[in-house]
Amino acid sequence: GLDASDQADASLDELRLSSLPRLGNSQQVRLIISQRTDNTLAVTDWLGNLVSRLGGPGAALGQFSSPQGLEIRDNRIWVADPGNGRVQVLTFDGDRLTPLADWTDGLLRPVDISVAADGRLLIADQGDDQVKLVSSDGHLLRRWTGPTDGHPGPFRQPAGLVWLPNGDALVADAGNGRIVRIIGPLGPATTHFPLITISNHP
Repeated sequence: GLDASDQADASLDELRLSSLPRLGNSQQVRLIISQRTDNTLAVTDWLGNLVSRLGGPGAALGQFSSPQGLEIRDNRIWVADPGNGRVQVLTFDGDRLTPLADWTDGLLRPVDISVAADGRLLIADQGDDQVKLVSSDGHLLRRWTGPTDGHPGPFRQPAGLVWLPNGDALVADAGNGRIVRIIGPLGPATTHFPLITISNHP
Protein backbone atom coordinates (compact mmCIF):
# COMPACT_ATOMS: atom_id res chain seq x y z
CA GLY A 1 0.00 0.00 0.00
CA LEU A 2 0.85 3.67 -0.08
CA ASP A 3 1.88 5.60 2.99
CA ALA A 4 1.03 9.27 3.47
CA SER A 5 4.10 10.55 1.64
CA ASP A 6 3.44 8.26 -1.35
CA GLN A 7 -0.17 9.42 -1.51
CA ALA A 8 0.86 13.08 -1.42
CA ASP A 9 3.28 12.67 -4.32
CA ALA A 10 0.88 10.45 -6.28
CA SER A 11 -1.87 13.06 -5.96
CA LEU A 12 0.32 15.66 -7.66
CA ASP A 13 1.32 13.16 -10.35
CA GLU A 14 -2.37 12.57 -11.09
CA LEU A 15 -2.95 16.33 -11.40
CA ARG A 16 -0.20 16.45 -13.99
CA LEU A 17 -1.38 13.42 -15.92
CA SER A 18 -4.97 14.63 -16.02
CA SER A 19 -3.87 17.77 -17.89
CA LEU A 20 -1.76 16.01 -20.53
CA PRO A 21 -3.14 15.98 -24.08
CA ARG A 22 -3.99 12.55 -25.50
CA LEU A 23 -3.47 11.66 -29.15
CA GLY A 24 -5.60 9.03 -30.88
CA ASN A 25 -2.67 7.27 -32.53
CA SER A 26 -0.40 5.75 -29.88
CA GLN A 27 2.54 5.85 -32.29
CA GLN A 28 2.42 9.66 -32.20
CA VAL A 29 2.76 9.83 -28.41
CA ARG A 30 6.16 9.97 -26.74
CA LEU A 31 6.76 9.30 -23.06
CA ILE A 32 9.99 10.39 -21.37
CA ILE A 33 10.83 8.27 -18.35
CA SER A 34 13.58 8.93 -15.79
CA GLN A 35 15.18 5.64 -14.75
CA ARG A 36 17.12 5.86 -11.52
CA THR A 37 18.28 2.24 -11.63
CA ASP A 38 20.49 2.76 -14.71
CA ASN A 39 20.78 6.57 -14.62
CA THR A 40 19.15 7.14 -18.00
CA LEU A 41 16.18 8.81 -19.63
CA ALA A 42 14.14 6.56 -21.91
CA VAL A 43 11.91 7.81 -24.71
CA THR A 44 9.12 5.35 -25.51
CA ASP A 45 5.88 5.32 -27.46
CA TRP A 46 2.53 5.03 -25.68
CA LEU A 47 2.78 1.21 -25.76
CA GLY A 48 6.17 1.20 -24.04
CA ASN A 49 8.35 0.47 -27.07
CA LEU A 50 11.77 2.07 -26.73
CA VAL A 51 12.44 4.91 -29.20
CA SER A 52 15.73 6.26 -27.80
CA ARG A 53 17.75 6.54 -24.61
CA LEU A 54 20.07 9.15 -23.11
CA GLY A 55 22.50 8.97 -20.24
CA GLY A 56 24.37 6.56 -18.04
CA PRO A 57 26.06 7.06 -14.67
CA GLY A 58 28.34 10.07 -14.33
CA ALA A 59 28.58 13.81 -13.88
CA ALA A 60 29.23 14.93 -17.46
CA LEU A 61 26.53 16.74 -19.41
CA GLY A 62 24.02 14.12 -20.55
CA GLN A 63 24.91 11.71 -17.74
CA PHE A 64 22.89 11.30 -14.54
CA SER A 65 23.02 10.22 -10.93
CA SER A 66 19.53 9.01 -9.89
CA PRO A 67 17.48 11.23 -12.25
CA GLN A 68 14.02 12.01 -10.90
CA GLY A 69 11.46 14.70 -11.73
CA LEU A 70 10.95 15.94 -15.29
CA GLU A 71 9.27 19.01 -16.69
CA ILE A 72 8.47 19.55 -20.38
CA ARG A 73 7.62 22.76 -22.23
CA ASP A 74 7.46 22.62 -26.03
CA ASN A 75 10.78 21.05 -27.06
CA ARG A 76 12.62 21.92 -23.83
CA ILE A 77 12.98 19.44 -20.94
CA TRP A 78 14.32 20.01 -17.43
CA VAL A 79 15.53 17.00 -15.42
CA ALA A 80 16.22 16.88 -11.69
CA ASP A 81 19.60 15.19 -11.27
CA PRO A 82 19.85 14.96 -7.48
CA GLY A 83 22.98 12.83 -7.22
CA ASN A 84 24.88 15.51 -9.11
CA GLY A 85 23.19 18.43 -7.32
CA ARG A 86 21.87 19.99 -10.50
CA VAL A 87 19.10 20.39 -13.04
CA GLN A 88 19.92 19.38 -16.60
CA VAL A 89 18.32 21.17 -19.54
CA LEU A 90 17.68 19.15 -22.70
CA THR A 91 16.10 19.65 -26.09
CA PHE A 92 13.74 17.11 -27.65
CA ASP A 93 13.07 16.65 -31.36
CA GLY A 94 10.18 14.24 -30.91
CA ASP A 95 12.36 11.14 -30.80
CA ARG A 96 15.74 12.02 -29.30
CA LEU A 97 17.04 14.03 -26.35
CA THR A 98 20.06 16.33 -26.63
CA PRO A 99 21.86 17.84 -23.59
CA LEU A 100 21.95 21.63 -23.63
CA ALA A 101 23.07 22.94 -20.20
CA ASP A 102 23.14 22.21 -16.50
CA TRP A 103 22.16 24.44 -13.58
CA THR A 104 23.71 24.26 -10.13
CA ASP A 105 23.09 27.74 -8.65
CA GLY A 106 21.81 27.22 -5.09
CA LEU A 107 20.93 23.56 -5.67
CA LEU A 108 21.92 20.64 -3.44
CA ARG A 109 19.67 17.64 -4.19
CA PRO A 110 16.81 18.68 -6.48
CA VAL A 111 14.16 16.01 -6.96
CA ASP A 112 11.26 17.69 -8.80
CA ILE A 113 10.61 20.65 -11.10
CA SER A 114 7.59 22.62 -12.25
CA VAL A 115 7.75 25.39 -14.88
CA ALA A 116 5.53 28.47 -14.76
CA ALA A 117 3.93 30.16 -17.75
CA ASP A 118 6.62 32.86 -17.78
CA GLY A 119 9.46 30.32 -17.87
CA ARG A 120 10.55 30.52 -14.24
CA LEU A 121 10.75 27.20 -12.42
CA LEU A 122 10.02 25.89 -8.93
CA ILE A 123 12.39 23.18 -7.72
CA ALA A 124 11.90 20.84 -4.76
CA ASP A 125 15.32 20.44 -3.14
CA GLN A 126 15.72 17.72 -0.52
CA GLY A 127 19.32 18.69 0.17
CA ASP A 128 18.13 21.50 2.44
CA ASP A 129 14.36 20.79 2.48
CA GLN A 130 13.48 23.93 0.55
CA VAL A 131 11.42 24.90 -2.48
CA LYS A 132 13.35 27.21 -4.80
CA LEU A 133 12.34 29.60 -7.56
CA VAL A 134 14.86 29.92 -10.38
CA SER A 135 14.95 32.12 -13.47
CA SER A 136 14.51 30.77 -16.99
CA ASP A 137 18.30 30.68 -17.32
CA GLY A 138 18.90 28.86 -14.03
CA HIS A 139 19.68 31.60 -11.49
CA LEU A 140 18.29 31.23 -7.97
CA LEU A 141 15.73 33.95 -7.20
CA ARG A 142 13.92 32.90 -4.00
CA ARG A 143 13.54 29.97 -1.67
CA TRP A 144 10.97 28.83 0.87
CA THR A 145 11.62 26.76 3.99
CA GLY A 146 7.92 26.07 4.60
CA PRO A 147 4.38 26.61 3.27
CA THR A 148 2.77 30.07 3.24
CA ASP A 149 -0.84 28.86 3.54
CA GLY A 150 -0.98 28.76 7.33
CA HIS A 151 0.22 25.17 7.83
CA PRO A 152 2.81 25.14 10.61
CA GLY A 153 6.36 23.91 10.45
CA PRO A 154 9.03 23.63 7.77
CA PHE A 155 9.12 21.38 4.73
CA ARG A 156 10.58 17.92 5.23
CA GLN A 157 11.62 16.11 2.04
CA PRO A 158 9.56 18.14 -0.45
CA ALA A 159 9.01 15.67 -3.28
CA GLY A 160 6.55 17.04 -5.85
CA LEU A 161 5.32 20.35 -7.24
CA VAL A 162 2.43 21.50 -9.42
CA TRP A 163 1.16 24.95 -10.40
CA LEU A 164 -2.49 25.88 -9.85
CA PRO A 165 -4.45 28.03 -12.32
CA ASN A 166 -4.47 30.97 -9.86
CA GLY A 167 -0.66 31.07 -9.71
CA ASP A 168 -0.23 29.31 -6.37
CA ALA A 169 1.87 26.16 -6.15
CA LEU A 170 1.11 22.87 -4.41
CA VAL A 171 3.95 21.04 -2.70
CA ALA A 172 3.99 17.34 -1.84
CA ASP A 173 5.67 17.66 1.57
CA ALA A 174 6.52 13.97 1.73
CA GLY A 175 8.34 13.84 5.04
CA ASN A 176 5.34 15.45 6.75
CA GLY A 177 2.78 13.38 4.78
CA ARG A 178 0.85 16.42 3.52
CA ILE A 179 0.11 18.58 0.50
CA VAL A 180 0.56 22.28 1.24
CA ARG A 181 0.58 25.51 -0.72
CA ILE A 182 2.95 28.35 -1.54
CA ILE A 183 0.77 31.37 -2.21
CA GLY A 184 1.74 33.51 -5.21
CA PRO A 185 5.39 32.46 -5.54
CA LEU A 186 5.78 34.55 -8.72
CA GLY A 187 4.58 37.74 -7.01
CA PRO A 188 6.57 40.34 -5.05
CA ALA A 189 8.58 39.14 -2.08
CA THR A 190 6.81 39.24 1.28
CA THR A 191 8.06 39.25 4.84
CA HIS A 192 6.49 35.86 5.66
CA PHE A 193 9.14 33.85 7.50
CA PRO A 194 9.52 30.90 5.07
CA LEU A 195 10.60 33.17 2.19
CA ILE A 196 14.22 34.08 1.61
CA THR A 197 14.95 36.55 -1.23
CA ILE A 198 18.24 36.12 -3.08
CA SER A 199 19.34 39.69 -3.71
CA ASN A 200 22.16 39.03 -6.19
CA HIS A 201 19.71 37.76 -8.83
CA PRO A 202 16.77 40.20 -8.86
